[in-house]
Amino acid sequence: MSAPQMTGCELTNGRWLGERGIFRHRVPDVEDISPEVGEVIWHTIVTSVANWAGIEGELCRWVADDGQSGYEVRVNGTDEHHGICDVAAYSIGALAGLAKVANDLRYEWEIITGVYANEGIVWSA
Repeated sequence: MSAPQMTGCELTNGRWLGERGIFRHRVPDVEDISPEVGEVIWHTIVTSVANWAGIEGELCRWVADDGQSGYEVRVNGTDEHHGICDVAAYSIGALAGLAKVANDLRYEWEIITGVYANEGIVWSA
């Protein structure tokens, strides 16, 4: 699977959740995606930013040609390293930014996968 690109500032097809630095992207339902044989289609579902620390993270969904799908989170990862990055914080502010982005994406992933469905919390873009 090739890794998706970080969205950067292209946050136009979706909505911001107030001023929390969370952007929910509008993406097609898994059932509406038809990858070619051998193809995997990636969508960024949520972007979280901590502007004060220069940290951006994304919750990505992939859909394979056999109907399988899954999720992964990338925080300032690069394509040439398959989205994996070492985490290093050189200040309390940078560490706070990493914690904020990671926690935002964890919570959004839980909502998308139905962890809070019994409480009536559902995800929508």
